[in-house]
Amino acid sequence: SEGKTLCHRAPRSYETPDTEGAEIEAPPTLNKMKQQPLYMVIGPSVTMALPMLLGCAMMVYATSSSGGGSALYMYSGLVMSLSSALIGIMWALTNIRQQKKEEKAQEDYRFKPHSQYLLEKTEEIKEKYEETTRMLSERYPSAEMCLGYDEKGGTLWNRNRSHEDFLTHRLGVGNIPFQIPIEVPKRRFTLTKDELEGKPDFIKKNYESLYDVPVTLDLLEHSLIGVVGGEGKTGAINAAAVLSAQIAAGNCYTDVKL
Repeated sequence: SEGKTLCHRAPRSYETPDTEGAEIEAPPTLNKMKQQPLYMVIGPSVTMALPMLLGCAMMVYATSSSGGGSALYMYSGLVMSLSSALIGIMWALTNIRQQKKEEKAQEDYRFKPHSQYLLEKTEEIKEKYEETTRMLSERYPSAEMCLGYDEKGGTLWNRNRSHEDFLTHRLGVGNIPFQIPIEVPKRRFTLTKDELEGKPDFIKKNYESLYDVPVTLDLLEHSLIGVVGGEGKTGAINAAAVLSAQIAAGNCYTDVKL
């Protein structure tokens, strides 16, 4: 009839954020090779050459004291003992370098796959994080957006009692806990410092909270509330107006009375 507007309540379509937990596994165990002091590595080679050196030195001294000529064979023994000691030291140092090289290769083999795994888990959590932020913003629009509803958009009075958030409305934006629990391995006591062990905790702390998302109030759960704040009650009046605008726009007058 003239002067009246017909509004056909459209079905409400909304998404529910994922609540399935995410688990980050511990890194592979760090196998740290035992490092020996340098003197313990080259000591045996030097010690084995000492008796030969002493023997050669005594023979050289005895020959010199008796007035004998130079005995090349004794000097050759001295050279052999020194050469043996030097070769032994060289192999010991080569063994140390090889051991460090193997340890570095083993650490790289352990570090790179787990770092890639952490990147994939971070990306997985980030996708859920961004999806949740988008869903909450679409599910709980601001009072300004609600005031723009009309009979043509399919959003006016589109809530009903079958919805789990029938009377859940937005108070403003702020920080709320991320609904997806992130499980990380417990920190354990170790004698060696492991850079990978702290990465899961770092990821968890980064995604503990959602920032600048709608903060809501469930009026079905809290049927009696008080609104206070602001000089001259301006803050309370503003909060009440924000809630009233959303209730009036989202719920038909046959379902909710103001």
